[in-house]
Amino acid sequence: MRKTNRFLAGPQVSGDSFFGRRSELDRLGEWMFGSSPCYGLSIVGPHRIGKSSLVAQVLREHAGQGNVLVIRMNLAEYPDAASFWYIFAEELEGALRQQGVWDDELERARAKLECVAAKAENWYMRMRQPLTAMLRKTQTQGLRVLWVLDEFDAARWVLDEKCYFQFIRTLSSETDKYNMTTVLISRSPVAEIERSADGISTFHGVFTTFPLYGFSDQDMDEFYGALTDYDIFPDEEMKGRLAYYCGRIPYLLSMFAREMAEDQMQQRTVDADRVDEIFARRLRGDIEDFYITLRNRFQEDHQLEAMLGALFGPMTLEEQRNVSVLEQRGYLSEDENGYYSMTRDFTIYLELQQTNIPLFETLIRAERRLKEMIQREFPVMAEVRYQAGKPKEEEIRRWATALGPYQSAGLPGYQNFLEKTYTSCRTLSNWQENPSFLDGITLGTVVSIINTSWEDRFAKYFPKEGGDGWKDRLEEFHQIRNPVMHANGHLIPQDVLKRVLESCQCICGL
Repeated sequence: MRKTNRFLAGPQVSGDSFFGRRSELDRLGEWMFGSSPCYGLSIVGPHRIGKSSLVAQVLREHAGQGNVLVIRMNLAEYPDAASFWYIFAEELEGALRQQGVWDDELERARAKLECVAAKAENWYMRMRQPLTAMLRKTQTQGLRVLWVLDEFDAARWVLDEKCYFQFIRTLSSETDKYNMTTVLISRSPVAEIERSADGISTFHGVFTTFPLYGFSDQDMDEFYGALTDYDIFPDEEMKGRLAYYCGRIPYLLSMFAREMAEDQMQQRTVDADRVDEIFARRLRGDIEDFYITLRNRFQEDHQLEAMLGALFGPMTLEEQRNVSVLEQRGYLSEDENGYYSMTRDFTIYLELQQTNIPLFETLIRAERRLKEMIQREFPVMAEVRYQAGKPKEEEIRRWATALGPYQSAGLPGYQNFLEKTYTSCRTLSNWQENPSFLDGITLGTVVSIINTSWEDRFAKYFPKEGGDGWKDRLEEFHQIRNPVMHANGHLIPQDVLKRVLESCQCICGL
């Protein structure tokens, strides 16, 4: 068993801490260093998906190509455009000196760039000629500049004039004058960044978009293979728990793997239950910080409301149109259980956060009010609680004994139902201490319990209506709140949404 921990989460990863991405490395390597390089490349992906580490790995794999001058800059480090352009000129000078091609002509051009450092009047227009002269000299020497701009989202405030965007476009597209490849790394597409900075979408057609998503199946196999270096052999249950917390996000996978490897090196048992324990006792704070940042990023990118609508419904027509955009960016994925964002645990986190969508808030309040009614009539359903660390089979037997008398009260498919509710409570336990059986049941079960015991126990809570009025209204509420319908909110007629909202507002006031 390996004795040192190769898993790293946080800074850029390199060496044997870098996993997977073989397909992406090959494609980017060809585009950045091949015989026919791409002159404008935009790498776009969610926060912490591994964009910077990927590019750094490409540069390491192709280090030593003497005709390529690599200039790496992080746009978020510069307070203004003048600082940005001045540092670019300094980096270019350093690369040319290292190549041994610095001469008097370049020295004269460089001296003229001091107007940028001093932020002299009209510095930008005075800068363009000497800077382009330096780049043309680079081309005549048979050299090519590879300009990597990380955190390009910061261009919104650093490059606050559209002429700066146009100049980057010119340098990247006029290949007969400037032999350059410009690589932009950002969360948002460059056209969107440009628009928010009062740009004119000049990058369209110049920068090839390279979207970066979570790990592929091949990458995941490599990751699981790395765990075997520590005699950790993930079974399907462990893989399921890792998938729940991490999805296919390299940053989160490395966080868990690092803790798992440490446990194994300390001769502690590492299994699926250990994954839950690692989250609850060691990583919850760090991951919640990551979730907060992730949510803020979605809000900054004006995608949060559309995402919440897709996940929990309903959606406005504009939000429905944005779903495909969210999927293209890797923010939103879909499986047999419907949509989720990044990971299942992050999706639960979003659901538990207070939102600014009035209908969503009303649905949640109404559901809570219905559960309060059940607690009054069947208090044991709130007394039976999930207990972390107890064997699942033992806990389900305890639940079955305590809840047995209530099978006839609308608890469906009893044994299978208890197992699903137990799993739901285990998920909730990440954010709520010892959730109760009542906390874990779905709205469908809530409606089943109320409608099954309607005459004996629950009719008294509701205004009198003829026939099965309220029972039908509760079932309609369930259909709207159902997660499947959340992913297809555009299919719900507006008159139905209006009717359910009225029902929920009434329930909240009971």
